[in-house]
Amino acid sequence: MGCCASKKPATPTKQRSPTPFSGGSYSIGKGKTAPILKSPSSSSEKLSTLTSDVTFRVMSDAGGGFYQVLPDQVGGEIAVGYLQLNASEIERTALTQLPSSREIPGRYRLRASSSLHDRPSPKSEEIGEVPAGEELLLFDLSHHAQDGQCQVYARVKTQGNCIGWMVLEDVQGPKVDSTNLLGPDVAKIGNDAAQQALKGIASGSVPWKVGGSYRTLHSQPLLEQPVLERHQNQTKTLLETVPSGSLVRLAQINKLADDPEKSERKLWLMVRVVDGKKSGSSGWLRSVQGNECLMDTRAQWEEEKLVIEELLAAYNAPISALRLPKLGKADGVQEIGTSLEDQPIQELDGQLDNHDREVACGLCMCRLLPIGRLHPAVLQEHDHSLPTAPADSQALTNEEFHRWLTNIYSRFNPRLLPKVPEYMQKYRGREPELVESICSKYRVAVPPGWYKLG
Repeated sequence: MGCCASKKPATPTKQRSPTPFSGGSYSIGKGKTAPILKSPSSSSEKLSTLTSDVTFRVMSDAGGGFYQVLPDQVGGEIAVGYLQLNASEIERTALTQLPSSREIPGRYRLRASSSLHDRPSPKSEEIGEVPAGEELLLFDLSHHAQDGQCQVYARVKTQGNCIGWMVLEDVQGPKVDSTNLLGPDVAKIGNDAAQQALKGIASGSVPWKVGGSYRTLHSQPLLEQPVLERHQNQTKTLLETVPSGSLVRLAQINKLADDPEKSERKLWLMVRVVDGKKSGSSGWLRSVQGNECLMDTRAQWEEEKLVIEELLAAYNAPISALRLPKLGKADGVQEIGTSLEDQPIQELDGQLDNHDREVACGLCMCRLLPIGRLHPAVLQEHDHSLPTAPADSQALTNEEFHRWLTNIYSRFNPRLLPKVPEYMQKYRGREPELVESICSKYRVAVPPGWYKLG
């Protein structure tokens, strides 16, 4: 820290310790150590000891001051475990946040093109290539260990609504920029899409939606009433000055059409500030000034947060209807009963909009196939029924079932992704109905090792 030349004793400055978050990279102070535990409990078995020369990434918040962490490779061994990082431990270990931290969930711009996989593994199916510069929503972390190395993967949603797993960091560093576009720093880098939206605004297209949340790209006055440019003497009642990067919720759009040739200059937004020191203030903001867009066109945190929370909702009750073989004894058997055609699942049909007569082929995602037709590679009728469970089987976990549902909908019908938790809850105890209906509708094979009780 250095010495103080004054005769008075130096008063140490109290620095705010970093609060750990999912995706954050950290190190502990020189000479400090911390135990990495097998489970999130202070009485748990110790797997290894974290030292100051090892950095680690927080994979998830386990609650109670414990975090699942993935340290760097140490002596050829990889210890993925839990670290206690409550307030006292953060102070004791002199925890330091590193520049490679990326907050999860968050939205980031991709630095270089990257492959997208259906699972967090380099050997899994590659489902696409994401070009450099595209903005990605990162909402989950996982890892893949192989040959003494451990690779961190992020689950992402592309601008085209494709969901998959991507390597988060390689030898050259993080694959995405450091600025979280769901935060106030978005004002520092602007928005190319916002500038492109200027032409659309002039032709009558509005890139913002009432009820949506957006970030201001520039500091500007919050007025009591919108002001016409040609009425320079109009009284302007200044309520507040809204800083750049502020999160605002849009309540009303007012397009003043007194001058059609300059209609893009007349679009005013009635907003309520929802973060920062000006939180709670309401009034009118300009959307455009000169040739510059003053409001970001990206839908911000409130909209994305709902989707993320639903996707990552935890369900702890056991699933008794779907089973894996050779792991345990099966319980009683229960027949599914009548044909699913007699009892269609409305949730799956009702939200397909104009695609009611089409289903995805389920083989290569090349196109949609009308009902009654098969992909050219299919030589016989598609069999979507679940086989009967053998005697030596064990219930699948909710995590496995949730992963399968999310994978299917992310590939064939992303609009239903927010409904996954609702389906799991509604069909608890009747999971074979949901699985068979999905396999039939999207013409996907029954997952290997999955059985019905029948």
